Amino acid sequence: MPRKPISPQRLLIVENQTAVREAFSHFFGARPEFRVVGSAGDADAALRLIAKYSPDLVLLDLILPGRHGVEILRRWNGKKTRPKFLVLTDSQATTVSRDAINSGADGVITKMASLEEICTALNTLAAGRSLPVDAKLVAMITRVNGAIAAPIILTERENLVLRLVAAGGSNKEIASNLKLSQFTVENHRAAIRRKLGLRTTQQLVIYAMQQGLLDLPLHHRTYGKIYD
Repeated sequence: MPRKPISPQRLLIVENQTAVREAFSHFFGARPEFRVVGSAGDADAALRLIAKYSPDLVLLDLILPGRHGVEILRRWNGKKTRPKFLVLTDSQATTVSRDAINSGADGVITKMASLEEICTALNTLAAGRSLPVDAKLVAMITRVNGAIAAPIILTERENLVLRLVAAGGSNKEIASNLKLSQFTVENHRAAIRRKLGLRTTQQLVIYAMQQGLLDLPLHHRTYGKIYD
């Protein structure tokens, strides 16, 4: 279970079904780690509310009236200041999930997940950690996008940082593990993203899986053992 962030995270809920949207708002509004700043039932309203409230997190259903939710992701992908997007999908291993990841989603979770599981995923993103990725989704992305060239362009230290990021480590935890400052870890992460042409932590996880850099399941959180 990820540690909850100290200050409430501003959360925007984007869901086209009114009953589900209201249920999300009620549930997350009652949690001390979140402050629901608004909810939207379509992409245009979502874009307006993101610009107005600058939420930390967006819980996003991609199936929306009018414009598809992927357009919201594309609008914010690559911006220096942006919320973290948790996408609701029917299954992780779908073309919709692939398009969401390629467009900048920070994580995907199935609509079959419980409210507590969605809450855990949001807290994980808020804490700066990565979410597990379905191996089938990685295979699908690799088939369509192709794998990025082998990691010879990364330094040894960058590879270590990448492996710990992909295993779910936060900047603070990685810094402690490698005896570095958090500022140095963030610089390494920025260099890795720049060299690989990737923008989100979820894309880094998929890259690490493509390259076989993980020797532990992604749900494992004993970071020191990643070097065994």
